[in-house]
Amino acid sequence: MYIKMDVKKKIIDKCMPLFIENGFKITMDSISYTLRISKRTIYECFRSKEELIYEILLVAYNNMQADFEAGNEKSNNLMEKILPVSNLELHNSFALYHALLENARRHYPAVYKLMFDLHIGESVSNFSDMLKEGVKRGIFRKNIDVALVALSLFNIYHIEINKIISKDFTANAILDNIVLCYLRGIVTANGLELIVDIEKKSKNIKLENSRQNLLKTIRKINIDEQ
Repeated sequence: MYIKMDVKKKIIDKCMPLFIENGFKITMDSISYTLRISKRTIYECFRSKEELIYEILLVAYNNMQADFEAGNEKSNNLMEKILPVSNLELHNSFALYHALLENARRHYPAVYKLMFDLHIGESVSNFSDMLKEGVKRGIFRKNIDVALVALSLFNIYHIEINKIISKDFTANAILDNIVLCYLRGIVTANGLELIVDIEKKSKNIKLENSRQNLLKTIRKINIDEQ
């Protein structure tokens, strides 16, 4: 059992850069040839290509979550945990995960749905917990609908991958005119002070470079369909 898990991890580790370079359309024959691992061994670890892709996405997702948690530990600003604009490691892992997820949406919609359902469920739950804590601390208004706001924040957090918006507007414009405007509408005076702190920090961070990294990564993996 342990040997199989070790082989499975090695396959995932070797497949990750392969999928990043070629997308999920690459055949199992090509994977086997490039990795110098027999198809039989691969199928002993993964029942199908879909399962392999799901495991790859899960690793990318967990890496993104780890970067999110690491950023949270470095900051006492609850607002910055909700909108981690200064967490550059998260920007990179976010870009990679969403590029792979977009490719799965195009070629393996069933796998995409499994991952998206997991992602939205955990993200909304995390946002809900932070919002409840923010209400207790007097950062958010007591009368907000936590479930609705958490879902809204999930969509706002992913607005950078909206092709129409990201094509015509800069990352800082999106932050100032959409994200922070929304947050200002649900915070108290104490929460507003934290938003001002985020605004100051964002001016010293090259958000546009991070956004371009996101778009480049998505285009790179999905270049065949651009």
